[in-house]
Amino acid sequence: PLEIFSYSITCPRLAAACPDLFCPFNCAGRGVCNYDNEINGTKHPKCECFDPDDNTEACSDSMIPEGGFLDDAGSLLDNLEQNFFDPLVAVFVDHPDRWTTSSWAWAGGLLAVGLILLLCVCSSLCPDRSKKGGRGGDGGGIRRRSPNQGRPVAPRTREVPRSSRPSSRQYRA
Repeated sequence: PLEIFSYSITCPRLAAACPDLFCPFNCAGRGVCNYDNEINGTKHPKCECFDPDDNTEACSDSMIPEGGFLDDAGSLLDNLEQNFFDPLVAVFVDHPDRWTTSSWAWAGGLLAVGLILLLCVCSSLCPDRSKKGGRGGDGGGIRRRSPNQGRPVAPRTREVPRSSRPSSRQYRA
């Protein structure tokens, strides 16, 4: 409805306002609308029924044409083709009681990928302890001696030639 200044105008259906543009009831699906039909010199659409014995204005006496109609919708679900990702969508949409074997496989795969990602993140946040020691790959911590090794020997110091040693005189001003 149009509202102009506090008045309301309700427009009629176009088929009721201009009946010369439409066939009655669109021929009820039982015929073809002939828009070129003329009555008294004006074009007035008329239904041409599929049933030649039907003389009604809207082909309403015709029976529904024979076709491959179903009596019930029970067999429609058998003809559906399942896409590859439908079970994956079911993992996020349906209750686990309604999951198929494929949905469970998708759920298991997603869980495995999630655990691998979690392991990767945790391993990058907690580096390996053997890298902290400073001595390559020997662990860097205190080494225990085996009973066969004797007492540990301190490494020998290298003799520095006397000329390269700084003397106390070099530091005096």
